[in-house]
Amino acid sequence: MPSRRVFAVLAVLLVVGVGCSGDEVELPEASRTSVAAATGPTSTGPKPVDQIQVSGRGLASIACSLPHEWLLRTWRGNSEDRSAEIQILPIEPNFVGSGLPHVGPWPYAQDIPMFWYGPGHIAPAGVVDRPVTLAGIAPTQAQLLGFPFRAIDGSPMTEAIAGNQTPPRLLVTMVWDAGGRNVLQRWKNDWPYLRSLIPKGAWYEHATVGTSPTSTAQTHATIGTGAFPDAHLLVAHRLRIGADLMTPWAKGPAYLMEPTLADLYDRAMGNRPVVGEIGTVSIHLGMLGHGAMWGGGDQDIAVIREKIGADTLGAEGFDW
Repeated sequence: MPSRRVFAVLAVLLVVGVGCSGDEVELPEASRTSVAAATGPTSTGPKPVDQIQVSGRGLASIACSLPHEWLLRTWRGNSEDRSAEIQILPIEPNFVGSGLPHVGPWPYAQDIPMFWYGPGHIAPAGVVDRPVTLAGIAPTQAQLLGFPFRAIDGSPMTEAIAGNQTPPRLLVTMVWDAGGRNVLQRWKNDWPYLRSLIPKGAWYEHATVGTSPTSTAQTHATIGTGAFPDAHLLVAHRLRIGADLMTPWAKGPAYLMEPTLADLYDRAMGNRPVVGEIGTVSIHLGMLGHGAMWGGGDQDIAVIREKIGADTLGAEGFDW
């Protein structure tokens, strides 16, 4: 660690259990159609599965026949005591739920832009093909700071920070809400400035969320902690806490069970770093952390404009 005082501002700007054995089980033909349709982006969908008579073993076979990556992402996002008892994976695109559901293991909800930029600190690696997830952000930032941080699930994106010698005075994590790779591909001519920066930074071509459901509270906590929801335990926007059904930030950061990089770095530096987040609603605060609720920490800066008493957790007000 450098001996001089290092200020790191972690500012967040809002722009943006299935058990499968090796047994071979024969699936109903219609169920095979369902599974095949689930992997196709333009399918109109099979016959409703509820018209098919299947046993419990048959249902397990349907689940286990889903793509491995889908099951892995769902497993990472599940906690036995906090998650829903049933995880629903409708055929994509997901129209189950209120609003415009954007939660699931499918590519359109998983594939995200991941770009690191900072002259003098971020290597001009250009396009990087190595797969990465959101869990790699915190350990990468820790290495930039020269801070020993061991993430539960993430690993540093070394291509982005190769050659960095001195910690930056400022770290900004920008989340581009609803700016998935499918959006950039659909409007490929509408982000020329960002594209022009790619050769000067590190653009991870195969970055994914890495976990499902891909709801806001879970993913922002993964960015902050370097852990997937099965470890940090903010597993949903409605989670089971004992006999109660709670929202993730109903008790402040009490339900976030892992420290964020900001929690640990701030405390290690004698609470001298300025740590803050500018978001809109409390479900973004998993990137920030616990503040004074983490032993030895201090109060950090959080700026939101959440609508108090709203029916949904994403409701934004007009007053900050």
